[in-house]
Amino acid sequence: MNLNLSTERLHLRPFNPSDAPRVQILANDPRIAETTLNIPYPYSLDDAKSWIDRHSTFIENGEIYPFAIVIRDTNEFVGAISIRPEYRHKRGEIAYWIGQKFWNKGYMTEAAERVVQFGFETLELHKIWGMSLTFNPASGKVLTKVGMTKEGTLREHFYKDGKFLNVDMFGMSKSE
Repeated sequence: MNLNLSTERLHLRPFNPSDAPRVQILANDPRIAETTLNIPYPYSLDDAKSWIDRHSTFIENGEIYPFAIVIRDTNEFVGAISIRPEYRHKRGEIAYWIGQKFWNKGYMTEAAERVVQFGFETLELHKIWGMSLTFNPASGKVLTKVGMTKEGTLREHFYKDGKFLNVDMFGMSKSE
């Protein structure tokens, strides 16, 4: 399976250990921690190394396909996107984050479009879905731009940092 994907401006590839310092720099941002469920703040180099070290097992087991998002022209790592297939139900969840200085440049939408294509064509999924914390409309906008429809809001669905958080659910089937 080819895990090197390209778009007009981006290269999506598997992570390697040398990415850890850059992951740590970009992910060690309270705004990233605030808008994701599983990235703590502060985010240490050991956190980044441990996360990347688990990727090969995830990929080998077909559990999660994490991709480093790299700008093609500069080879600069800017964020991460993954797809987690649930083969029993022929669906997959995409999840992502991007360094704050790369927000609002269209990179995440471009990466998400390519990962959705990978999910439908390579993984042969029927449906791809994603979720966005309700207070983060920019993330929901990415999902709608790639063709997903908001399917609803799960109220007080997650507990993080002493607060219950609402999450918006988005999805699309292959025929859409």
